[in-house]
Amino acid sequence: MLKKIDTFCLPSTTRTTSFDTKELAKRMTKLLDIREQTDVDASLLEMQIPLKKGATLYEDNEMVNYSLARWLETKISRELIRINQISGIEVVRHDGDLMFLIRFSLE
Repeated sequence: MLKKIDTFCLPSTTRTTSFDTKELAKRMTKLLDIREQTDVDASLLEMQIPLKKGATLYEDNEMVNYSLARWLETKISRELIRINQISGIEVVRHDGDLMFLIRFSLE
């Protein structure tokens, strides 16, 4: 049986949401159980994971944050990096996109 969905419920690709990228990085760090290191080590590497239209579509709720953390975990593991190698996450907003900067060591 088909149901009619009100278009008000669907995410808009043109709306702009304001949210704190530092808070989003903290949530991802917590959900992925990353032990963040505050001291900057010269041997750390950085990986960039882009999310097209991520800033436009992002909503700050538990389900979205959990799904985003699982998506990040999958992207990171595809690069053969274990979660315990990660020392920090930073989120940068560029127009409607999000960029996740993952700092990690090869040890």
